[in-house]
Amino acid sequence: MGVRNLVEFVFGASVVLGCPIAGICLAAWVLRPVDRAARLRQAPAQFTLADVLCLFFLAALPTGCLRWMAGGMAEDGVGCFTVFAWTACGLLWWTAVQTLSRAGITHTGHRAALLTLVVPTTLLGAVMIPVLTLLIVSDSGGGRVFPSAVSLGLAILADLAACAAAYGCGRYVRWLLAHRAGGALVGGSPPAAQGEAGVEDGNPPPA
Repeated sequence: MGVRNLVEFVFGASVVLGCPIAGICLAAWVLRPVDRAARLRQAPAQFTLADVLCLFFLAALPTGCLRWMAGGMAEDGVGCFTVFAWTACGLLWWTAVQTLSRAGITHTGHRAALLTLVVPTTLLGAVMIPVLTLLIVSDSGGGRVFPSAVSLGLAILADLAACAAAYGCGRYVRWLLAHRAGGALVGGSPPAAQGEAGVEDGNPPPA
């Protein structure tokens, strides 16, 4: 094996292994503060009507995408994918609602934003960013994944947009945990500990 082949092998292995790890780390960076706040506060779980509406939205989104992308796929195949998507969305919704409740986030608008935007965008980005990055690197290396320079440019833009969206979600989560006011966003009971993940008591800071 020549030096060039060795370099290409090391680079390819780094990309193949690094991209999934980067996606997992990105999702953890965005969502870990909420999980940490849930472990600290341990507020009781609660479900609201707005949460149920968010569940309908989460279920309708992949269903519509599957119907649009089905094309010539057999009806049985579409049905299997639809059931899988509903099950995954249901588990995602159940876990997210319980975590938000334990973190003490009770404000309807913020719960809806987290359930319908932050969590799905983060998990989609954790999958899409590594996949797009691998495809872009493969195409740049001569694999011709994309049929034209335009499609390659669109893939790069989509990859950058996914990274920017994930970063925005992470900043929003940190802002929410650090700057919520009084008991409007959290429950009235104080957390078990302070100073982590921006978790503060229910009283506004002194002037």
